[in-house]
Amino acid sequence: MGAFHAMFTKLSWRDGVTKLLIHIADAPCHGTQYHNGVGDSNPAGDPSGRTHDEMMKKMAEQNIQYFFGKINDSTDKMIGIFGQTLTIHSRGDLSVTTFSAADPSCGDFLGSLESAVKCSVQHSLAAAHGKTERAECKLIDRNLPKDFHGIPDRPGTAIRFHMPKSIDDLLSGAGLQIDKYKVNIRMTSRPFAQGSARLAYHGVERVHRKRVVLKRSKFEEVIYNRYKRYLEDAEVQTVAAKFLSDFKKALPTKYKDQFKMHMIVSKVVAFDTADDEGEKYVSMEPLLPPADYEKFTNNYDVQPSDTPFLETLQALSHWSWVISNERMMLVDLQGVPKDGIIYLTDPAIHCKDLLRFGYDTNLGAQVMIKFFEAQKCSGIC
Repeated sequence: MGAFHAMFTKLSWRDGVTKLLIHIADAPCHGTQYHNGVGDSNPAGDPSGRTHDEMMKKMAEQNIQYFFGKINDSTDKMIGIFGQTLTIHSRGDLSVTTFSAADPSCGDFLGSLESAVKCSVQHSLAAAHGKTERAECKLIDRNLPKDFHGIPDRPGTAIRFHMPKSIDDLLSGAGLQIDKYKVNIRMTSRPFAQGSARLAYHGVERVHRKRVVLKRSKFEEVIYNRYKRYLEDAEVQTVAAKFLSDFKKALPTKYKDQFKMHMIVSKVVAFDTADDEGEKYVSMEPLLPPADYEKFTNNYDVQPSDTPFLETLQALSHWSWVISNERMMLVDLQGVPKDGIIYLTDPAIHCKDLLRFGYDTNLGAQVMIKFFEAQKCSGIC
């Protein structure tokens, strides 16, 4: 921790530039929480009382890209803790990028460095311009259109993920299979609703003659409108649907009979041509039944609610953590309860692997533990 302290007190860090830290070590820092047994002359931690939480908070405040050069496995636990803490303090914007310091070619380091610098530049550009809300944010039209006559067709390709066959497949890190099919979309020009990050539009998928909801970022910057971000959302929902499917099978019969739960899974639509704003991607979901939208849990804890579904939804988050060997947790549960069915949409998944399931919503293992500070186990657990 002393080296971190010196970095902040003896070096000058300018604002408005890309900042990098390259840290190479062959042993973990002081404190038994950071290792699984090495010769440690100060097992209680840093002699001056400095903590990793304090240092990672400063890293986040300075927006410093952190690269760690690994020489052996003794530092794995330390870097895992550092990385999760840094991600929490930066609200998902930063993590620790590791590379093999023993590799003489530095191949993985140079590739990671190039990627991280590009990402940093993109974030800096977005931060410099702020988050520019689209004009449509002020043009909300909550009416359900009677028809879509006069709206032009937009042909494109829908991309959907296949649900994993088992939780073990998820834990192995195997990528989900996808398939593609042609669509023809008509989409209203004005959204009918907005959340903290996206706008929702009415639409019709003409090939299969289905009413749908189409969602896109409410911000204009390129960083919020990339194909990868839309794919990550669809992947999270597909994995969440697998967790929910297996959870329902595990529920005792008396709870299965009380009400039903369904996870809405989105597809990504890539239009053949970009719109007038130069964008060509949206998420596509089934149209939910009319009812009040409710948020039951967020990324950290449980939201105040008198819904009878709440205990079961908390149990679902808890169960996902247990069944994944404490490596994942399904959170941010929200949706529409209607006639004894709850339609869940737009969840998030925390994972020990911070490179999975979206960098800005996957907040890692420490936030999973925080969930239990608010969650109260019921008879369902």
